[in-house]
Parts: sequence; structure tokens; C-alpha cells
Amino acid sequence: MGYFKSLIGLLFLFASTFSYACNVNSPIKIGALDWESGQFSTALVKLILQHGYQCNVETVPGAVNALENALTQNDIQIITEQWVGRSPIIEKGLSENKVKIVGDILKGGATQGWYIPDYLQQKYPELTKLADLSRFSYLFQDPENPTKARFLNCPTGWSCEIFNRNLLKNTGLAKQFNNVLPGTGAALDAEISSAYEQKKPILFYYWQPTGLMAKYKFAEIQFPEFDPQCWQHLLQRENSTSCVSGFPSSTLAFSVSTEFTEQYPDLIALLSKKSGYLRDDRK
Repeated sequence: MGYFKSLIGLLFLFASTFSYACNVNSPIKIGALDWESGQFSTALVKLILQHGYQCNVETVPGAVNALENALTQNDIQIITEQWVGRSPIIEKGLSENKVKIVGDILKGGATQGWYIPDYLQQKYPELTKLADLSRFSYLFQDPENPTKARFLNCPTGWSCEIFNRNLLKNTGLAKQFNNVLPGTGAALDAEISSAYEQKKPILFYYWQPTGLMAKYKFAEIQFPEFDPQCWQHLLQRENSTSCVSGFPSSTLAFSVSTEFTEQYPDLIALLSKKSGYLRDDRK
């Protein structure tokens, strides 16, 4: 949780270095993200804008892909945690000069992967690699469909839901594993926490650093080396390739509409300078 404390410190840094006042008649709309760090950063940026600069701020709920589409149309102005390079919507917005990427909020980037609990890996030490999952699929039996195993993916609309589904297909694991989509980021966290507390087997996708990954101990499933060309195919919803790639380390940043950058250049300049305000507690 140390990176949350670092985020709070940013509030005072903003207040001491930026005195630009917002146009109170034109609300700034921020995408309401539904995972832990995204919720916190959204709330913090809203607090900064409202109480530091007298802005009229609204948070807009929605699936990630819907929020990203809204950003490209300037229907919202800020997404406070953007995983750079993994959203085709944002990449298209960048190419059309509708969106800008601002800042670098986590030094070294975020990591991601497929995980199992440490107690499961200790019991089955041969379960370490992607290629082992087929042999050990019986451990992850889906209670709603006992003939298959269960892989806990991201919620529908998240970029990770797409590339994980493609990985299940391309590895052949889709024949053995049901692709389970939780309704929200909070539901994803709750299911992982519940399984861990009850010492049950679970195979899931997640990312670091986060509070959940710091609270419990997990073992990462080893993937092949990251292949940039393959990764671009895995990001596509309609994917006809059969390639498999490991996961890249991702830069985290703000994504903002181009119109917003033109309206508030002083705020954008400040955001651009703020790097590494999320602290990495993985070590």
C-alpha cells in the first residue's frame, strides 16, 4: 500500500506548484476505473482538481473500452491509469491525434502474468510453466462445468481479457479451460482473495504492483519470451494467428484528450513532469 501514500504526497506537490484555475462552467470528466489502483488515482486526481484548482469534475463510469472510446471523442478528458501500448483504441487515437499520453507514473513499469497460489505450487512443484497447465488442469475444476478447468480472466472490455482469451486459444488450453470473466475489477479481487483464504486452487491473470499481490503470495506461471510482433496480434479481438508470447512490462501513464491538452497546457506540463509517483512495493 506504500504507493498509495506516495500518491497522497503528490496532492501537496500539485498544490504548491500549480495555480491555474479551471473553467468552472465546463466540467472535466474523468473515467471511473474499477480496479484498486485505478480507483485510487481517479479519486486523487479528482480531489486535486476540485480542491486545488476549483475545477468542476465529474467521474464517468463504464467499461474500459467504452471509456477509451469516449476519450478519443473528448466525451471524457482524462484516464488516470493507462497501460501504454496495449489498447488498440488508444493507439488509434494517438495515430489520429485525438489522444495524448502524459507522464510516467511507475518507474520500471508494471508487470503482468498468470498466477497460482504459492501453497499450490509448493504442493505441485512441477507446475511452473505454461506447458504444465494442460497436465495439471484437473486441479482447477470448474464447479459449474466439472468436465473442464477454470481460468479467471479480466472483466469484459479490458484489454487483458482479449489477449488472455487469445492465449487460451493459441496454446490449445481453451479445450480444457473455461474462460471465466468476472463482472468488475472488484469481483476479480474478491474471487482471488476468497480462494486464497480458503486455500483453494485458482489460476488467474493479474498485474503488479498492487495491494492484492502484496497481501498474498503467488507463483507466476513461466511463459515463453516476449515477442513484440506476436503481442500485437494477441491484442486484436479478431486474431487468426497461433503465436504465443510472454507478457511485456508496461508503462503506466495518464491518457488525456488532445482537446484537453490544448485547453489546459499548464496542467498537462505539470502532469508530464510527474514520473514515478506510484511506488513499487514488489521488492
